[in-house]
Amino acid sequence: MLRLPPQYTESRAPGRVSRALTGALTRRAGERLARTGNLIVMKHNVSNQNPEDLSAVWRALHKLEKNLEVLSDRASRPPVWSKAWRERKWLIPTALPVLAALGAGAWYVGGLVLDRHIQSALSPVQSDIKTIDENVQQITGTLRVLQAQVAAAKYTSVPPDELRKHRVELMGVMKALRGVNRDTPGYWPASFQTITLSLMATVPSPMITKENVFDNVSGPPGSILVENSNVVLKNVVAGVIFRNSIVRFDASARLANDTFENCVLIFPVLETPPKPLQEVGNEVLAAQDLSNFTIGKS
Repeated sequence: MLRLPPQYTESRAPGRVSRALTGALTRRAGERLARTGNLIVMKHNVSNQNPEDLSAVWRALHKLEKNLEVLSDRASRPPVWSKAWRERKWLIPTALPVLAALGAGAWYVGGLVLDRHIQSALSPVQSDIKTIDENVQQITGTLRVLQAQVAAAKYTSVPPDELRKHRVELMGVMKALRGVNRDTPGYWPASFQTITLSLMATVPSPMITKENVFDNVSGPPGSILVENSNVVLKNVVAGVIFRNSIVRFDASARLANDTFENCVLIFPVLETPPKPLQEVGNEVLAAQDLSNFTIGKS
């Protein structure tokens, strides 16, 4: 029977017990008990216990002791929050602006990301809307050109006195042509015809007494006066006042500071007239008073 000395059994310290147990087992592991009457004879055991098992037990106990020491050391350390609470006088005023800045930055970046996602999602829709809008404008322009063509065909053969009764209708057609794309097929012939008819319905019929051709005629604004004439304009014509006249434009006509008082303008029939002639048409369409307006004012 294996017995431990009394000094090892009385102590309850884990380290001392483990060392005592290891020492006792090592010293007496190789002995065999033989009992004869009341005499106990201890014989040396030829076959020892496995020493590796005892070493493993010792190492495990030693490791457990170290772990206990580590846990005790960690338990004695103050927590992080206690340190932060001790430094709260300067930590809180510093942390609040930092947190506010981080929140604002996150909000800004999130807004940018959200806007980008919205734009990418709406981009195809916006493209479709733009295409639809362009198609609608093109259809509207085509309808207004057709309206002007119908009005021109309807009133071309009407006498001037009778034409004045339809002045409001012709002015409405003329106004509608202002917002039409100039590249719409048939725009310029329809616009020129509408301008001529609107002028005939607005001004008194000119009393023609002579005919003139103005070809490269220039002077200061208002320096030349032409009245009661049937005149053809070619190339540059500048500084002339036309009054109570019928004015015909050649395709080469270019105007500058020319005034028209109670005049009827007649344009050449061209699908795409030269740029200077288009500018004349645009200024007449935009004129508020067809009985007195100036073209090419500088």
